[in-house]
Amino acid sequence: MNPRPNITHKPNVITIKRHPILDGTPCNEAGNDLEDGTPSLPRDDPPPDDYTPFPNRAYFKFAEFLYVDNEIEIYALIDKIKHGNVPWNSFSIKYNDPLPTDCPVPPWMTEEHEVWFQDPPDIFENQLGNPDFADKTDYALKRVYHKDK
Repeated sequence: MNPRPNITHKPNVITIKRHPILDGTPCNEAGNDLEDGTPSLPRDDPPPDDYTPFPNRAYFKFAEFLYVDNEIEIYALIDKIKHGNVPWNSFSIKYNDPLPTDCPVPPWMTEEHEVWFQDPPDIFENQLGNPDFADKTDYALKRVYHKDK
């Protein structure tokens, strides 16, 4: 692998400072650098004709039409699509500071709110393992400054 320079500088535009060790070189599970040209581990990707959770392409295209063209909410069906297999988690929150006494209390201050999320490290792991991004991602740690800021 050709090492990249630690600092790249384009006057008055961008300065990039790269980490001297964590440089984005592909490595194995033990953290050892791989030789140039070492193939990535194979993924268990669905076949191109798999439209799960839809039974076939026609159902998928119809749902796409309804959602994209008519903005119909089909979130529950979309959430069933397993690509990356990161589960959804949730928690509830409620405002717990003093309520205003000089005006009507907004409803959001007294209601409980449910927050849904997927674990960011798991999402990131799936992104890193996605072959669609294999040649488009720079994994090196770096600081990028625009006009030295």
